[in-house]
Amino acid sequence: MIESQDGVCQTRKYQVYIKNTLHHTMGILGAMGILYFLLVSFLDFYIKSTYFDGFPADGPFQLYNPMRRLAAGQTPGHDFPFFHGLGVVYLHYPLFSFFGKSLFASEMSRNIVSPLLFLISSFLFFYVCTKKMGLSLLITCFTLYFTQDFLEYILYAKNSLLGVRSTFPLLIGIFIIAMLGKYHEKWNRLCWAAYCLSICLLLSLAFFCGTEQGMASIAAYSIFHFFYVKKLKNIKKAFVESLGILFISSLGIVALFLVVSGKNFLDPIRYHLIEVPKDQFWYFGVPPNGFLYSFSQIMENFDILRASYYFTVLYGILLLCFTLFYHKKNNSSISWGIFFLILYGFLSTFSILGIYMESYCQIFLKLEIFITLVYLFTFNPVSLVEKLSSSAKKIFLGGYCFALGVLFFFLSYNIYIPNLLQTLENLTKVKHFHEKKILGVYFNEPWYKYIQAIQEHISIPLSFCSIPFDEEEYINGISTTKASLFVEYSKIAADSVQEGMKASFKKSGQRKIQKVEIAWKVIHGIRQKYIKLDLEGDLLSPGKDGYPNKIFLLEKDAHKPTVWSVYSGITEAMLEEHNPDTDYIIHALGAARRQKYIESFQKEKCDYAITMKNNWLYENWLLVANWDFYEQLAYNYDILCTTPSHVLWKKKQNAFTEQTHNWDGTLKNLENQTDAILPLNRETDGYAVVVVEVDYSIQNPWKFLPFFNNLPRYFIDPVNAHTKQIVSLSPYYKTFKFPIFIKSKEDPKLQFYVQSLLPGASFQIKELRYRYLHADQNIQETLFGVFQSKN
Repeated sequence: MIESQDGVCQTRKYQVYIKNTLHHTMGILGAMGILYFLLVSFLDFYIKSTYFDGFPADGPFQLYNPMRRLAAGQTPGHDFPFFHGLGVVYLHYPLFSFFGKSLFASEMSRNIVSPLLFLISSFLFFYVCTKKMGLSLLITCFTLYFTQDFLEYILYAKNSLLGVRSTFPLLIGIFIIAMLGKYHEKWNRLCWAAYCLSICLLLSLAFFCGTEQGMASIAAYSIFHFFYVKKLKNIKKAFVESLGILFISSLGIVALFLVVSGKNFLDPIRYHLIEVPKDQFWYFGVPPNGFLYSFSQIMENFDILRASYYFTVLYGILLLCFTLFYHKKNNSSISWGIFFLILYGFLSTFSILGIYMESYCQIFLKLEIFITLVYLFTFNPVSLVEKLSSSAKKIFLGGYCFALGVLFFFLSYNIYIPNLLQTLENLTKVKHFHEKKILGVYFNEPWYKYIQAIQEHISIPLSFCSIPFDEEEYINGISTTKASLFVEYSKIAADSVQEGMKASFKKSGQRKIQKVEIAWKVIHGIRQKYIKLDLEGDLLSPGKDGYPNKIFLLEKDAHKPTVWSVYSGITEAMLEEHNPDTDYIIHALGAARRQKYIESFQKEKCDYAITMKNNWLYENWLLVANWDFYEQLAYNYDILCTTPSHVLWKKKQNAFTEQTHNWDGTLKNLENQTDAILPLNRETDGYAVVVVEVDYSIQNPWKFLPFFNNLPRYFIDPVNAHTKQIVSLSPYYKTFKFPIFIKSKEDPKLQFYVQSLLPGASFQIKELRYRYLHADQNIQETLFGVFQSKN
């Protein structure tokens, strides 16, 4: 008997040993796979950040511009808006500062933060669900290698930064799973209050780091909290607590914006809650972007590209049903946390009603992959279906095994193994087109041609920095007793800097140079050669004028050129300047900010302007949606040159003088018509731009319902016109102005119609006015993309 017991003990010890060895092996393999992935990815990110080939419009500069502004001491939400949530800037800023606050630093932070957050959040989710370190590392490694094709917009830093914006909702789910397992009978009221306050903080951070994702997570958690408390207590307490969560989360959001934006905290809140939602549908959710306007369209457009939407939604419903079924059998914090994440995933997919894009379903798809992996590795199908009949058991277990096999078979075709040797070879053989780095990077050929054009046509002054030392009376190379500073010696600087020239500082403005002296100075025990400058005027600011801020050298009567770019970026960074208004014209602005943008452009009267070439698909859309700006550009600037991606403009001598534009014709009594023909009576086939202005009224029975009131889109389609862009009318304007580009003797016809998922909306054109654009022919043709092949 004793020997039998000893044998059982030995067997159990052996089983434990095998189990521990298996877990350790999984952990080692997972950790090694993750480290290998991080190593190759870091080298790849370094290559991409050093040899810059980023998209010139909606891409890298969306992050670089706000981080430059933050580094310059500007206040987020007041001095500049950020479309995707102010917290996104702060999440990237530490790495941006660490790598040197340059374009290279911005790209490194952009490329690192998204994968790093994906890695951390996925590991935490798997760990709180499995409670096993080795298994969690292995599953995390699995997701890194097998989800590249499914989650590229989540795993990597695409232009929308979806991975960063969707991280906090996942952390909320992780927090629920980690904490609720300890609540049922063990927590007192104080612990429950601490949990609720922690959730409110996480919800506030989710909104702060991704507006629409935060709103989806707040709504999802309110629903979740109601059902959770209802199960433990009663409906009344559930309803009261859910309202309390909403209220405290709202206070948390206000507090975060108050800390960041100070007394102007209402500006960013209004921007994210009112102005952005107003523009999300009529501005972004129209051609050339896809959008949903009928339920029949969903099936008509069922193709491989859009199948991911339907698969994601249908599979989400399946996961929700399975989670509810599993929850009845096993009331655990895991099923509660997954319930919240599925609710959030469904709500987050509502963004496709604004813009019908494949990437917008990847947030929910990520959650579905994570949840499926957890169920596969933690779910015991035998114990769960033991109460079913024998035939039902066979069907269920057979379907389970089949689904498991299909999943791994399908994923095996999408495995991504990064090649370390190839990455190292790329590191040594990447081609660049100039020897000197600019903003910390080498540029590819199109960008290099752009920079050559900038340097040829826009006089970028010579710049340098004070030397970074703090000794005696100097801080950051700036004297604290007189208007004097030391700068690094170089032959170019020594030959260029002369008495009587001006030095332009970030804080102190322009100062005349009174004395230039070549000086030898011992700094940190090393005697080196420097240039000492004595200036006229008061003391300089060591913090805002000294290292690492640039100092520009100007001729006696010169000034630093001013530039207005529709997509701020390299030129502004080279000049250490910022667009006087919003950095990107493509951003959602709302009525007030859009008007301010035009007024600022007229007020600043910048020396130069930079736009995108119209061979880019979205430029036509921007022309139509923001014609007031482009018309001002056409009348007040001449074209300097074109580059592979941009058009450079120079201000005319008589720019921004008051101009009167008389309408060539007016059409009235159009309320009951669905189209109108412009009686131009042209006699030539030459290109021309006709400016049209319409007065209209909108009838929308859904206008009192948030979100749904924006589903109708109101269109004017210019038939027989050379421009193919459909005009989308703003729901909050009464008058709208837009251009049509024509090349025909046939009179253009404007068709009026509404497209909407919900019925009943309509609009009427009250009056229509039209006139020709009297700008240079070259300007008209360049604006609308004619003869691009010649440039």
